[in-house]
Formats: sequence, C-alpha cells, structure tokens
Amino acid sequence: MSALPNPGAAGASAQPAASLAARFIKNPPLVAFSFSLLLLLVGSFININFISLNYLLQQLQVGAFFGVIAAGVMLVVLLGHIDLSVPWTVTTGGMMATFAAGIWGPAWAIPVGVGCGLLVGLINGLGVAYLRIPSMIFTLGMNAVL
Repeated sequence: MSALPNPGAAGASAQPAASLAARFIKNPPLVAFSFSLLLLLVGSFININFISLNYLLQQLQVGAFFGVIAAGVMLVVLLGHIDLSVPWTVTTGGMMATFAAGIWGPAWAIPVGVGCGLLVGLINGLGVAYLRIPSMIFTLGMNAVL
C-alpha cells in the first residue's frame, strides 16, 4: 500500500498558530497591554528617560486624572445621555483653581476647581431634567458658554 499525502497535515501546524492569533485578537485587555508594552519599548529606544520611574509615575498621575473624568462621563452615557461640555468644564475648573490659588492661596485651588465642575454639572442636569432639552444640545451650548 502506498502512502498517500495527507492534505490536512500541512495545515495542521498552521491551525494552532491561527487559533492563537484569533484568541489574542478577541481579548481586548491583552491587545491593549501588548500595545502599551510596544509603545514603552519604542519610546525607550527614542529617549532613555522615557522608561524612567519618575516619568512612568507622572504618566500614572495623568492617567488617574483622566480616569476620574472618564468614570463621570461613563455614568452619563449609562443613563443614555451625552455630555459635550466636559473639555471646557475641566478647562474652566483649572483656570478658576489657578485664579483662586493666586488670589486666596493654594488651599482654595481644589475647592474652587471642583466647585466650578459641580456648578456646571448642576446647570447641565437641571437643563436636561427639568427643561427637557436634549443633553447633546444643552451641553454643547454650555460648552460654548464656557
């Protein structure tokens, strides 16, 4: 009996690799982690200070700040609305915090900045809830006002 070539034998070694690639792509946290490592690697070749502990801690501080903002926006989106005033609300809060720190001292910076955000959020909430203006329209108008 002569041995006939097995057509599936050649593709058998390629199949596990394709399956592994498909599982990798279907795992978004793994993809994000891999690309983060790739960015760190490429950045460290461009600038040696890119991978230093001080720089990475600074990036974590910035990321935490944006994470708090994203959590607030997530609540709005989960309620079925959209808030387009976030960038200018953050900018206004930062400008008013800087003003307060310069006039009254640094202890007033955070309360004034957070207070500006609360005031804008209250106005947006009242406009959307009681005036029944669509959130996209109202917050876009608030964005223009700010």
